[in-house]
Amino acid sequence: MNVAAFNQHLFKILFFVIALLYVILYAPFGFEGTDTGYIFGTSWNIYNGQLPHRDFIYTRPAIPAFVHTIFLFISETYGYLIERMFFYVQIFLYSYLGARLIWEKFDLSSKNAMYFLALIGALISIHNYPPMGWNTIDGVFFCVIGIFLITRNKFTPLGLILGTLSIVLGTFSKQSFYFVPIFVFLYLWVTKDYRRLKWYTLCGLFWVLAYVGFKYATDSLLPLIDQTFIRTPASGLVKSGIKAYYLAIKFNVLYVLGIGAISYLLYRFAPKKYIYILLNIGICLYMLYVFLNDTNAWIIVQHLFQVWLIFSGVYFLFQARKDKRYFLALLLLTVSWSASISNGYRTPIHFSLPLVLSLFMALQLEKEGIKHWVMGSVLIAYLATFFIGYQTIYRDSERNELS
Repeated sequence: MNVAAFNQHLFKILFFVIALLYVILYAPFGFEGTDTGYIFGTSWNIYNGQLPHRDFIYTRPAIPAFVHTIFLFISETYGYLIERMFFYVQIFLYSYLGARLIWEKFDLSSKNAMYFLALIGALISIHNYPPMGWNTIDGVFFCVIGIFLITRNKFTPLGLILGTLSIVLGTFSKQSFYFVPIFVFLYLWVTKDYRRLKWYTLCGLFWVLAYVGFKYATDSLLPLIDQTFIRTPASGLVKSGIKAYYLAIKFNVLYVLGIGAISYLLYRFAPKKYIYILLNIGICLYMLYVFLNDTNAWIIVQHLFQVWLIFSGVYFLFQARKDKRYFLALLLLTVSWSASISNGYRTPIHFSLPLVLSLFMALQLEKEGIKHWVMGSVLIAYLATFFIGYQTIYRDSERNELS
């Protein structure tokens, strides 16, 4: 491979190399003793013949527990290790699929930029959960695959059938993803893609009825309803999906206005590539400060990503008035929002790609192009941030007390 060809594929190579390094360097090591094994422990019960909701209480829809049972069938000995590896595969894969979908829809040419954004989105999302099975990660994983198969430029019935199945799997991964099928329906309706809408509706009904039929046949349908709806009252949705975002603005209104004013002035008078570097380095320094200090300060990172989602939603919606392709970016953003509806960690960080994409597109870098050194600088900033401050929110002690 000559130098020119290597440069054309540089960030594609980096994407797969870094993904592989995460699997090799991080998956085999580390232990976290709170709820790391929640999904996998339930999978063990299923592996041994029990069914969630019927044989034991399970407050989430059960799709993730069934899916992760596969690793036990592959190997009881190494199933735990495979489970940890799969965590990294999921996040890198759904970040890539989201970026590729946007690139296809907007007919963009720079594959380096596509892999770069997918890589940044994956890096941000990885550093929030220990590497194990999670309802939220599975929900994002299946929903993004479904959206990818359903909304691609090329229509195929098989793609619609499998894509709708994936949406249903994502929907029944966690209660917060119950909204995603509605968002997909609205997207197809707003974009007037009635052919796909018809297939999507019919296939969706079929797959939902198949799941309900399975639960009914195994005497676990009523227990499913009782155990999951108690866990998710309407007030929980309002609190975590709406009020949390309002409070993120309220508690940081001066910072939001100040950063907004500075960003606007920079946008008017400074080269966009330097603005992009400065904004990303600012985000990295912001997170690094929290990583190296008391864990209670993590709420400010949660606010950062909540405000970032609001900015992204406003930007995509504003652009969609003139160009309906932006509705696809908005659809991906709804998956980020759905992932943030939680009793615990209320942030869209679990699917960061749409947020990263909004900053990139707001500066029109997809049109003007972006140099390798700019992407490299941003990538190094994020790698350094997470190498120095790698942690998850599930820490049992202060950072300086951990070995």
